[in-house]
Amino acid sequence: MKKGISTIIATIILVVITIGLIATAYLYFMGIVTVGPVVSIASARCGPVPKNSLNVTLTLKNEGTSDWSSGDLTFTWDGTEFTITEKGCESVAAGKTGICIITNTTTGTLAYDNMKGTHNLAIYGPRNTVPPSPITC
Repeated sequence: MKKGISTIIATIILVVITIGLIATAYLYFMGIVTVGPVVSIASARCGPVPKNSLNVTLTLKNEGTSDWSSGDLTFTWDGTEFTITEKGCESVAAGKTGICIITNTTTGTLAYDNMKGTHNLAIYGPRNTVPPSPITC
């Protein structure tokens, strides 16, 4: 009699393990389990600096499982692509945050006069895209 119950319990345990493995594989392939670097905006603000200019300070979080560098990211300001060269954003470890500072240029999209008002900032990372987020300067 004991042998029959042990076999049933062993079968139930194997079925539960199999269901768990299938669920894990499903979540992995559906992208619910995040693997690799994943960028998100923790905060974004505009702040004045001397001599009639503005800075945009971004706090970016790596919600993924591996590091990313600023070369992995593409930034757009109102649809125009630009690069960030400031320190603090060049490499962010998994689960950590980095602060990026966008300093306006004298001409073009990021010029002081063009930064006043509400703008859309989008970030394209190696594993995801942060949709355009409104920032008011």
